Amino acid sequence: TASAVLTKDICFNACGEGESLLDAEGSLNTGSFDQWIPIGKSDKKFNGKFDGQNHTISGLYFYNEDVDNVGLFGSINYNAKIQNLGVVDSYFKGKTYVGAIVARSYNSGKMVSTISNVYNTGTVIGTSNYVGGIVGCGVGNISNAYNMGTVIGLSQYVGGVAGYNADTISNAYNTGSVSGTSQYVGG
Repeated sequence: TASAVLTKDICFNACGEGESLLDAEGSLNTGSFDQWIPIGKSDKKFNGKFDGQNHTISGLYFYNEDVDNVGLFGSINYNAKIQNLGVVDSYFKGKTYVGAIVARSYNSGKMVSTISNVYNTGTVIGTSNYVGGIVGCGVGNISNAYNMGTVIGLSQYVGGVAGYNADTISNAYNTGSVSGTSQYVGG
C-alpha cells in the first residue's frame, strides 16, 4: 500500500550524454544493461498510488522470454493509481502480460485500478498473449494515455494502448508500430 511521488526524471540505463538504450527504429542498442525488476508480482500486487508529477523514467530494460508480468509495474491491484508519468527509451521483452506502464491489473467486484496521464515511447515485446504499449492486460480505467513506441506480440491480444482491457479506455491514442501474429491486434 506504499505510495510514491517522483520529484525529478529518473534514468536507469544509458544515462550519459548522447547515450540511448534504443536506436532510432526502437531496436535495442548493443551494450550491457542492468535488468529492471517490475514493481508488484501476481502474489504481491502494488496497491498504492504512484504519481510521476509529469516526470519520465528512462532506460528501463527487461529481457526474459519466459517471464510473465513485465513492465514498470508487473501487477497492480484494484485500488492502485498510476498517474502523470512517461516511460521513455526503455525496452521490455517478456512472455505473457507485458506493458510499459503496467503489465497486469486486477479488479475486486466494481473496484478497478486507475491509470491516467501516462505515455510510452519505448519498445514492448511479448512472446505470448496480452501485450500493450501502456497496459498488457487490464481490468481498470485508462485515461489520457498514449503510446508512440513499438509493440510486438507473438500471439493474440496485442494493442498500442492495451493488449486487453475490461473497463474504460478514454482519451487515448497510439501512433507507434503494432504487430501481432494471431487475432485481436490493433492500435
